[in-house]
Amino acid sequence: MKLEKTLLIYDGDCGICNEGVRCAQKIDRDQKFKIKPFQNFSSEELASWNLNAEKCVHEMKVMSITGKVYGGAFGLNYFLWQFWPWKIFVFFIYVIPILLLLEILGYKLFAKNRHLISNGWDLSLVSFLQGFHLKKKNEIDFVSIDLYRQKMSDKPKEEKPLTLSQLIGYVEPRFQKIENEIKEFRAEFNEFRNETIQRFDDLYKKFEDLRQEYIIANQPMKRLEKNDEILGQEIEDLKNKVIKLQQDIEELEKKSIIH
Repeated sequence: MKLEKTLLIYDGDCGICNEGVRCAQKIDRDQKFKIKPFQNFSSEELASWNLNAEKCVHEMKVMSITGKVYGGAFGLNYFLWQFWPWKIFVFFIYVIPILLLLEILGYKLFAKNRHLISNGWDLSLVSFLQGFHLKKKNEIDFVSIDLYRQKMSDKPKEEKPLTLSQLIGYVEPRFQKIENEIKEFRAEFNEFRNETIQRFDDLYKKFEDLRQEYIIANQPMKRLEKNDEILGQEIEDLKNKVIKLQQDIEELEKKSIIH
C-alpha cells in the first residue's frame, strides 16, 4: 500500500493512546503525519505492511513513505525526530545507549499496563472525544463509541499489576529482538552521521577551492600594486632630480649674471 504521507497507527480502543494522539496532533501542527487507529484498516491493508491486529494492539506503528515500519519506542522516536526541540531529546537517547534501553523497557511496561492506567485516570474514549477539539473533525477517525463500550464491557473489571517476575519473563525472550532493532537503528544513525560528515567534507573542499581561486586571482592584483609602488617611487625620484636640476640652473644663472 503506497503512502502519500507518513502514517502513524495506534490502538483506538485505548483511552490513554487517544490522549497521546491529542498531544501528537499539537506537536504535528503542519500535519506531516497521517494519524489513524489501526481498527480503521482491513487485515489486507495491515498485511501489506507485514502487520496484523495482534501486533498493532501492543504498540504504536509508524510507516514511512518508503515503506519502512517502526514500532513501539522506535516509532515514537521516529515521530519526535521530525520536530524541534524533540529532535534534541531523541539525539541524546541514541547517543547514550542505556537511555534507549530504559526507554524501550519503559514503553513495553507502559504499553502492557495502559488499560489499567486509562481506567485509573478515567481516560475513556467518550470523555476523550468530548474534550478533543479539532479544526477539522475528520482529521482522525475513531472507532464508534458503541463498539468501544462493547469491547470495554468484555474486559475484566480488575487486572492485577504486572509483577517483576512477569516483567522479566516478558523481557528475556524479546531482548534479542530489541537488541537487533537497536543495532539496526545504530546502523541507520551511523549512515546518517557518515553522510553528514561527507557533506561537510564536500563543503570544506569547495571552500578550499574557492579560497585557492581567490588567491590565484589576487596574485596579479598584488603584482600590479607592487608595480604601482615601484613606479611611484621612481616618479618621486624623478621629481627630486628635476627639483635639483632647477636649483642647479638657478645657481648657474646667478653666477652668470655676476660675471
